Amino acid sequence: MIKLPFMRRTVSQRFYDSPNSIEGRIFVVGCPRSGTTLLQRLISNHPEITSFPESKFYQRLVDSKSQRARYGIVSKRARETVSSFLELIESEELLYLFPSRIAFVSEYSSAFVKVLDILSIQSGSSYWLEKTPAHLHYIDLIKKLVHKAKFVHIVREPLDVVASLYEVNLKYPELWWGSADIDRCIERWLHDVEITKRYSILGQDLYITYEELTQQTEATLENVCKFIGVEFTSEMLTLKNEETIKLVRKSEAWKARTNQPIAYTKHEKFNRIFNDHQKERICDSLLMADLSFLPESYKTNIVSYF
Repeated sequence: MIKLPFMRRTVSQRFYDSPNSIEGRIFVVGCPRSGTTLLQRLISNHPEITSFPESKFYQRLVDSKSQRARYGIVSKRARETVSSFLELIESEELLYLFPSRIAFVSEYSSAFVKVLDILSIQSGSSYWLEKTPAHLHYIDLIKKLVHKAKFVHIVREPLDVVASLYEVNLKYPELWWGSADIDRCIERWLHDVEITKRYSILGQDLYITYEELTQQTEATLENVCKFIGVEFTSEMLTLKNEETIKLVRKSEAWKARTNQPIAYTKHEKFNRIFNDHQKERICDSLLMADLSFLPESYKTNIVSYF
């Protein structure tokens, strides 16, 4: 259930004093360009779940290079991040929930959770979903700070992700990494998948693949619903463009295809943008990594390019 812009109401104490009002808080994570937005779209079609545009909240909450992190104090850009997010979802009046002084990470996190709780309850939902791919790197922090947090990881075949990361950096360098670097794209996928592997072994999070989501959509969503704790509904399979577009920031032009029907375009971009030398270089790098925890088809497809 996506209800944006959110209704403007006076915030009542009951919205965040009742611990039973929100049944679950879901975080969708994964390497960028792995299908996190598609997964968010489908899950948020559920009538009990409200979702939001990427907040980047925990990604910018702590500056690990600053002395502030040592003392558990929020980064200098935390308030700017919050203000921008609240403006985006037309809920600026909730800024008062965040301390205006120098604040501890736990205080800011509690306020952020209250905001999403309040807006979800106002929308008639008992679950909310936050999707910021980079929150994959902050799972331990989020689990420590957010009660009832559940994580759904999505992994996509490396050839497709590397190609997509490379292309998006070519087209939008000022909004991504500044330049297109094949090695950096490979390293990002390998690093992020290793994180998912670690949490998958622990058995607390759910791990799915993009290929499953696009080719076995209903069965995959049923599995996701079981993990979250809600009943699967066929509404989740219906793409609601007029509502889903509200999950995408205007600056995120690379997400234009999220309004198109679900399709699995195996290696189309990889074959289109890379020459033979680049393909061989990418495959060589990937084959040196441990891919044993991933679907066997990932390695098979890489080998097939030789």
